[in-house]
Amino acid sequence: MFDRSKLNRALGAALLLGAAAMPLGAMAAGTAATPAQGTTSSAAPAAATAAPAMKQSAGKESWHQEVMAAQTALNKDGASLTVDGKMGPKTKAALTAFQTKQNLKANGKLDKETKAALKV
Repeated sequence: MFDRSKLNRALGAALLLGAAAMPLGAMAAGTAATPAQGTTSSAAPAAATAAPAMKQSAGKESWHQEVMAAQTALNKDGASLTVDGKMGPKTKAALTAFQTKQNLKANGKLDKETKAALKV
């Protein structure tokens, strides 16, 4: 028997690292994907449930990359942020200050207008 969360983590890592062609069972157990005699493989249902999580994870990664780009641009404009991809209170405050300076809506959010002004 395998741990479904372990399989989901392995699948996510494989997709991020480009090893998606690896058999699902092999990723979960570290061996060839062959179900025991008299049992059925549940790798297919696990893959079906893992797919939406991967899409969400990819979206999160993209968001973190955007925040990191914004933090880098804000630092070039005088902020002293840690470039970690997290939208914390210091990043929001730096965004608000930048937006005010640029005569944008000062909402502390990384919206289209702010991204354009930051060139990210």
